[in-house]
Amino acid sequence: MTISLTLPLTSVITHNTSCANGNGAIDLSVSPGGSYNYAWSNGATTEDLSNLAGGNYMVTVTQGVSCSASATYIVNDAPSLPNLSASPTSSTCDLPNGSINATVSGGVAPFAYLWSNGATTEDLSNITAGTYELTVTGANDCTKTISVNVNNINPSFNITAVITNNSSCNSGNGSINLTVTPLIITPMTGQMVQPQKIYLTSSPATIPSQSAQAVLALRKVLSL
Repeated sequence: MTISLTLPLTSVITHNTSCANGNGAIDLSVSPGGSYNYAWSNGATTEDLSNLAGGNYMVTVTQGVSCSASATYIVNDAPSLPNLSASPTSSTCDLPNGSINATVSGGVAPFAYLWSNGATTEDLSNITAGTYELTVTGANDCTKTISVNVNNINPSFNITAVITNNSSCNSGNGSINLTVTPLIITPMTGQMVQPQKIYLTSSPATIPSQSAQAVLALRKVLSL
């Protein structure tokens, strides 16, 4: 008489966390220990499976003629996607002085960064106003994209002047002491700098003696 025995099977399942090539696994154990034949539904004949995508996997384990066991295991898809957030700093006066500070959480490090302007850094600096897209790819090939808008602002500032009228009949001694507050923008670097005074002096021919005319001359100089 032939007695059929069912073999006890146990397993440890690692679920897939990759968005490209699967990285799930099934670690199968058969007791008692010995030499067994394995037939998996995906065609594998090894005891364990690795690099699995999400799905159902059935195995039949046999030894000799009468000892066998079958089981089905589920590998879940649980990709770990990166989470993105970004904090933009507006540009000023249409200068390339804006920036974007991006933050990545979750996902699987290390991360690769690709901005719509071709940059591959996590953050952007010295940029003009506009819309920028960032795509972040984790080590598990999971990607996430975020769109960030950088605005442009034209900050207001005040110009005040103390005018000293010309009192000389030879070389002019008139002057204009100009103050810009609260901040000014340097045209070469686009950086905000502390208030500074600008002094304008000229000959009697170009700075009229009347204050009203001096203000007009000042406006003309500032428009150059």
